[in-house]
Amino acid sequence: MKGSLLKAGYYRRKVFGVRTPFYHSFLEIHYNGRIIKRGYYARNDFLWPVSLIIPIPGEFRKEKEGVDYYLVLSKNRKKIKKVLKILGEERFRWKVYSSIFRNCFHWRNKVLAAAGIKAPKKDWFFKR
Repeated sequence: MKGSLLKAGYYRRKVFGVRTPFYHSFLEIHYNGRIIKRGYYARNDFLWPVSLIIPIPGEFRKEKEGVDYYLVLSKNRKKIKKVLKILGEERFRWKVYSSIFRNCFHWRNKVLAAAGIKAPKKDWFFKR
């Protein structure tokens, strides 16, 4: 049996090529020798600034960006398996993105709560 690990990854958002003080969070799952990275995004990155004012289309997708840092959330194999199951459920494939009310941190925290894992706090802005 190979090791299991669940991490929250973070990187600084870029808007029009300029790094913002805002971080994006995603989940990185190491399970049975595989690494799975998933995050929740505004469907169109150019519309992301608009999402500060009004909701825009959002999507769940594979993570492609690099990472600035990670936080280890769990090494419990059963809970990590539950996260994998949850990620396949339609209720976590959100369609509406709002920077203030329904963003990548809200999505990640809902997934973690459903799996019985405590979410990190105060990890949204100006972290490093």
